[in-house]
Amino acid sequence: MGKLIKVLVDRSRDRSCAGGIARFEPDDVYRTTDNGRALGRDVLKRYHVIVISGHSQLPYSDEEAEAVVRFVEEGGGLLLAMNLGRFLRDVGGDPEGSAVNRMGGRFGVRFFLPKEVGHDHTLVRGFPEDEVELVEHELWRGLGIGYVYLSRCCGVEGPEGAKVLLRHKGTGTPVALCFGFGRGRVVAVGDTKLLDEGGPACCPLLDWLSAGAEPEDGEVPDEVPPDEAICEREGTTVHYVPFVEDRVDKSLEVLRKVLEEFNRSFGKDLSLPEVVEVVPSTMTEVSYVRGDGSWGVSLGALPSEPKLAFCVGVMLYDMFFWKVRDAFILSGLLEGTLRIYLGTKAMRALGFDDEAEEMYGEFMKWLGEDPEGRSDFARMGWWWDERRIPQGVRIWRELEEKYGHLLPKLMEEFPEDPRKGVPPVPFTELDVMVWTMSRAVGEDLFPWFAGMGVTVHPLPPKDRDSPEFGAEVRRYLDGIFRDPRKETSERLEALEGMWEMDGRKPEELASMLESEDPYEVAYSALKLARASDRRAREALRRLLKEEDEGLRALSALALVRMGEREFASLLAGLAEGQDLRFKLDAGYALRRVGHEGGGRLQVSALKEARTDVVHRGFLQVRNEVDGYLVNEVWSRFEPFHFPGNIHVSSVYVGWVGTVRQYRRKGLARETMGRVVDHPAVRGCSCKRLHTGTRNVAHALYRSYGFVDLRIYTRYWKKLEGPEMVRPLEGVVVRGYAAGDEVAMAELANDVTSEYLGVGRSRATKPPRHLVIRLAEGEGKLLGWASARVERERARIEGVYVRDVDERLGVGQVLLCALHNELLSAGAKEVEWWPPEDEFLEELLQGMGYRSERTDGVEMFGVVDLQRLLEEISPLLEARLEGSKYRGWTGKVAILGEEHRAGLTIEGGKVRVGEPDEDAEVKLVGSDEAITLLVAGRRTAFESYLQLELKVEPGMDREVRGLTDALFPKVVVG
Repeated sequence: MGKLIKVLVDRSRDRSCAGGIARFEPDDVYRTTDNGRALGRDVLKRYHVIVISGHSQLPYSDEEAEAVVRFVEEGGGLLLAMNLGRFLRDVGGDPEGSAVNRMGGRFGVRFFLPKEVGHDHTLVRGFPEDEVELVEHELWRGLGIGYVYLSRCCGVEGPEGAKVLLRHKGTGTPVALCFGFGRGRVVAVGDTKLLDEGGPACCPLLDWLSAGAEPEDGEVPDEVPPDEAICEREGTTVHYVPFVEDRVDKSLEVLRKVLEEFNRSFGKDLSLPEVVEVVPSTMTEVSYVRGDGSWGVSLGALPSEPKLAFCVGVMLYDMFFWKVRDAFILSGLLEGTLRIYLGTKAMRALGFDDEAEEMYGEFMKWLGEDPEGRSDFARMGWWWDERRIPQGVRIWRELEEKYGHLLPKLMEEFPEDPRKGVPPVPFTELDVMVWTMSRAVGEDLFPWFAGMGVTVHPLPPKDRDSPEFGAEVRRYLDGIFRDPRKETSERLEALEGMWEMDGRKPEELASMLESEDPYEVAYSALKLARASDRRAREALRRLLKEEDEGLRALSALALVRMGEREFASLLAGLAEGQDLRFKLDAGYALRRVGHEGGGRLQVSALKEARTDVVHRGFLQVRNEVDGYLVNEVWSRFEPFHFPGNIHVSSVYVGWVGTVRQYRRKGLARETMGRVVDHPAVRGCSCKRLHTGTRNVAHALYRSYGFVDLRIYTRYWKKLEGPEMVRPLEGVVVRGYAAGDEVAMAELANDVTSEYLGVGRSRATKPPRHLVIRLAEGEGKLLGWASARVERERARIEGVYVRDVDERLGVGQVLLCALHNELLSAGAKEVEWWPPEDEFLEELLQGMGYRSERTDGVEMFGVVDLQRLLEEISPLLEARLEGSKYRGWTGKVAILGEEHRAGLTIEGGKVRVGEPDEDAEVKLVGSDEAITLLVAGRRTAFESYLQLELKVEPGMDREVRGLTDALFPKVVVG
């Protein structure tokens, strides 16, 4: 192992920034300390680099600033980062007086924002990230702009001789620069996202900055938590950081006033929280809500008073409306919109009308200047697409101007089951929301929304339990289906909606195939065809003679989907005159039967569609149709952990989504293909994702080389009263005390050291609301467990028990104490998705937990087998050293279909290269079998018994022992 680069990440003035680099990986190369206290020379001399990032106005003292200057002069590195646009939006005030700008001034650095730059839909001003380019410099070591996380950026000025690292393409304005200072080095970046995310570009920055540093020997802590003071205010216990002591009373006053106004407006009786934390941060959030009614808040003390009022209003959205929040999210109208609405309402309640109106005006300005011209937010992707917010804010404001205080009325009308009686297609969650709004105001709002340019599907203004509601919905859908002027895809959706409401069996549907009404025949034939019912084929052939071209196209599509290739050319011809969604449907069906027309009817070939590949720290492949996002795969690059805290390069596919109207058209397959073939992905050794076994995409992922790493099992039990178990002599169970985190992390690392997918636990102070119990005996920690209470449900976060003689008994005593504490906090049920560890399974079953196998699954795939084996070669060497094969010499060839590599073992060292034809051991199998072997999910012997792996010259005792030593079965954490 080379030099361990020690980095002090100072978050003492702003806890909301630099979280990613404070937990940076790989931690066997970079060891970071999350610092929350004042700086001094005695602290800095232990580190190579200090990171100062954020949007705080809390100043550093002259002594602290001088210590940083001396640190750099003597060879240390300084990484400064600030986003002036976020400072102005979230904090307010004079940016020249910000902590980062004042510290930068000591080094000739100034962060600034040109007046002409605009803002985005989040109201952050700055240079758009796609207008920033990387400037070649030895620091980057060939890294491209695609590996640099950025958001809207500000400009940076530096001393004479400073070299530009990033700049705005149009103006050449520096966005990041570097320079020497004394014997040390400085980097200044006009954005904080790079450090918030802790992406791959941080590695060359830290390497370059650390080059001249000579810190003291010795380990550094994972965290230096902030000092803390406590006071009581009106029955609330307030924990605060001394840096914000002068802001405590004002912050509490804002919270109290906004809470009073919201109680009055919405008929609530929520009292002040039992616990409030006042911290140096721009973020205000609910810390916890427990079943006993208690709740806690973390107040960010950095924003100005009107901006803090806004943050409190947004926070109370989660408190007041948590029961219907999911429905709000899915509607696309209210999630982001209501946050803005309640935030500005809080501002007005405290007399900040001008500031609230200014925010509304900025949204409207952006909406009017939106270069992409989006107005129909019903077509704007998914619920989290923030581009919906400006249009939603405008719509909500106009509704309130017309109907008064709308939200309380909406809450009264909101149905317990939002989708009851409403087919999933073509009706959206937005349609359900508009129906609910219509009931609330006593007027049909569907025409009003349509007039605003929003796509809606009217629902009848009837009670959804009534027969009349269902009958009107059917008439509406049948009218669409029978109308040849409608788009064919829209007619198909209407059919699918009617099918959803139809409980008739296939035999009843088949009896309609001889009807004289062609639409009745199509209704039954197309539904039977979905189930590959051969009785539909003759009826579909007859429908090909109908005058209605849309009906002919639907029939041809159904026949080709059933494998009738003779109709493929007919379908290709008919599709040319249809709507875009139908073209994509047809193209996918044609490609599946090998017809050449399918290539002309895919996203990449259609002029109305566009595929963008965005590599900016993350990797995003997205398809747009008519300017609207319809399909997307989002991935990030991060280390993955093999046992022994071995880091391997991986891409994690975090999101694969297709708008409902564009599913089953091959878009996800086409987009995933672009992802796995991207050069940045090809540069990784493995790939990962999470999905569900009941998700149709599960098979798609398997076709791209992913295997099931772990299918999750949920354990749960009711908490019905205090529990008792047999006590253990000499074992004491207690709660958490400051400083316990060091021993807790050491024990967790000891227990999970051989887990796959679990990195090193860090000794950091746990959140105040986490319920923790520790078991001690003979002066040492034997075990600990933690859980989080969310209203009446508790979720275990971890159980770690040392491997001692009475291990099961220690675990039982520990869990018993944890259960009783959770019960006292108002929890009525506790649940956990534990690792597949036999000890934990026995412990939970013995404590009365029930279990169920869920459909949640973690998937893993090999990208480059040789690179992966090279990265885990220290682990392979350690495994051999700990086995009787430590002296084994020879070659092992691993021969999959595409995954092929060779191991040369000599003197306890493992070298990786191409497989050797003369290898002493050859493991031959499918890529799936090789992937499961290397990941430790199935041993070579197990695959051999299942005839999935061929072993040459044979699977004897020695070969089994060697392969078990190299690739044992492991627990997935």
